[in-house]
Amino acid sequence: MRTSPPSPSPAPPSLPDPVVSRHPIDRLEHHPQQKYILGSLANRASVNSYYFQFQGSSDAQPSAPPPPQVEEFSNTFSFAVDELFPSWLSTNLCRRNQFPRIHFEFVMATIFLTIDFFGELIPGILTAPAGFLVHSGSLQHTTMLACALVRMLFSGLAFYTTWLPPGTDHASTGMAYLLQTPLLLAHSYEKNATGIAVHVTTAICWFIGGLCSFYEMAHRSSIMATVGRCYFIILGAFWFFHGGGVLMHVHPFDMNHMNMTHAQQMYYLATYFVVDALAIMLVFAAICARVHKTTDDPDYKLFMVTSNEQQNLELRANYEMQALIDNR
Repeated sequence: MRTSPPSPSPAPPSLPDPVVSRHPIDRLEHHPQQKYILGSLANRASVNSYYFQFQGSSDAQPSAPPPPQVEEFSNTFSFAVDELFPSWLSTNLCRRNQFPRIHFEFVMATIFLTIDFFGELIPGILTAPAGFLVHSGSLQHTTMLACALVRMLFSGLAFYTTWLPPGTDHASTGMAYLLQTPLLLAHSYEKNATGIAVHVTTAICWFIGGLCSFYEMAHRSSIMATVGRCYFIILGAFWFFHGGGVLMHVHPFDMNHMNMTHAQQMYYLATYFVVDALAIMLVFAAICARVHKTTDDPDYKLFMVTSNEQQNLELRANYEMQALIDNR
């Protein structure tokens, strides 16, 4: 008994030709900037759409190109290190597939803050008035230094271990500088106009830096939050050190500014603040320009996908996924 041949399955709806016929990474085989482009491709969401390539025939099975065997680069910092430092130094600072394992701020700040902490505490105990354990001025300084040390402890634990949740470093930084704001304001009590200006201006800078740290914790991809936090914290600390020279009255570090009137001292403090702000801004601008130059993608237009192309790719991906389900 003859049976009629099975009716052919309906052909899939015709779709426009693919936007690209090859995976974008295939075009980088001999590109001189291959490692930089491949590193930047790691976080490009648009490239993921190219993993579904339709071959053009109705019976073709959807296939994805194999993952490229490329050298992975840990982060943007490695690109800058490769350009700024010699090869032997960049190898030690940023090993392959790893973040740099030396937390420079944690190591240096912990050492100097510990020395400064005991340098304030011991003289405060020796010069304390009768009935008090520590001099009030030294107690305020040691409290501020203790806030900074606790902050560095959390930063080190967040960097070297996985014990703490994400965002702990930003939260500890924000809390440390927000807590030091009232301590700086309290330390300006019964001081002259020059001392009040130094403490209040530093408190404002650190308060803004603490707010930027909390904002950065909630918006991790905001580069301006990172730059703002670093800028205001550095400006407050640098100008506090610079303006402290006007207040220094310990020989041989005493300055001629102490012999001036309060109006002249305020003039020098304002000049110092403007110069420090401009100098730090120039340093930040140079760093940002250098990092942008070392991480710039010369062929970024090669991987840009317009809205129409993205819609075409998504349509093909959905069709191929449905074909996989129907052929099971």
